[in-house]
Amino acid sequence: MKLAACVKKDIRLVFGKGWKSILFLFVPILLLSVMMPFLGQMADAGTATEPFSIAVRDEDDTIMSKMLIQQLRSVSLFDSVRAAGKASDEELLSRGCAAVITIPRDFFYDLYTMEDTDVVVTLNGSLPKESAIVRSAVASLAGILEENQRVYYAEARVRYGDLTPKAMNQVYYAYSEASVTDALNRLEYFSLSSLYGDKAQARMVFFAAGICSVLLLFVPLCVLRSLHEEQEMGIQSRFASAGGSPVVMLTAKYGATLILAAFTVVPLLLITGIPHPQKLILPLLCLLSASFLLFYLIGVLCASTERAQLVGSVLLLLMLLLGGALFPYRLLPAQIRFASASTIPYYVTRVFYAASLDRSLSELILILRPLLIALPVMGLLAALVRRIRRRL
Repeated sequence: MKLAACVKKDIRLVFGKGWKSILFLFVPILLLSVMMPFLGQMADAGTATEPFSIAVRDEDDTIMSKMLIQQLRSVSLFDSVRAAGKASDEELLSRGCAAVITIPRDFFYDLYTMEDTDVVVTLNGSLPKESAIVRSAVASLAGILEENQRVYYAEARVRYGDLTPKAMNQVYYAYSEASVTDALNRLEYFSLSSLYGDKAQARMVFFAAGICSVLLLFVPLCVLRSLHEEQEMGIQSRFASAGGSPVVMLTAKYGATLILAAFTVVPLLLITGIPHPQKLILPLLCLLSASFLLFYLIGVLCASTERAQLVGSVLLLLMLLLGGALFPYRLLPAQIRFASASTIPYYVTRVFYAASLDRSLSELILILRPLLIALPVMGLLAALVRRIRRRL
């Protein structure tokens, strides 16, 4: 009962009641209508993909594998195809390669005899679009090879009936001669449009990620602005004397944050038509929790409401600029781009793009690993600072 009353109080403190409550629900539409005319070109620039580098580790070391690498170098999608040599996958990815493809030993013999073999592809998580293109290309090529196997085998069964060793050799020869060339020739058709569908969808993902970043930062900041006021007015003391717990008050603020964010983010996802929105529920909950704990930590560290709001507002603006919510972080100067990965909007943007490419929920959670590590750290720091301030 006390928790519900506290949640209701925190919600009213944010936007009151009556017509203001209804207006708050239209925030996503207002933000979307403002962003689309002015940020359209930047959104297109942020989703455009230029030729990029990959690395190939040749463990087969045959004439065929060298011919394959040479054909990969002729694909316009790749800026360069580097020889991996003795460098580790991590080293090659740190040098700007979008992926490291390992050609295993006896790969072409296994291909010739239609046996299954594993090709290891290590993707660069800091280049999500390029990695997605490589992953899509490799998966598609594997599908082409598998399809060709079935076609040539079925044709041979129709022509020869039961396959003798001599007939099987003829199948192997015809299949091996055509399959690799057929598969590699199709690489020229891979582009970003095959991943995002069209520019309109890519632009909508950018807008949705940007607006969602604003909401996930703005809502917790608004809810937590009353933290010092309640303490100065003695509300927290009276609540404690009535048998209430500080944990209940903090939980109520988180509950209010969750409700207000849901009332704005859910309509945003419906309006923009983001693909696979159900996959975003858990990642967005993690991102909202990180934002809440961050601004709670700022509120505990600052001595007054005014200072907490000032620091929070400045930090909010910096994160929006550096994290890709208002400007694609890929277009930022290299000197400050490294700071993007320390902002919440950076992860919002990456999660939205990954979800639009139909990545699994586990892959979306893996993107958030740094934030998931930071969550308990921020919580412990806030609790420690709060305890120290009480003693003082």
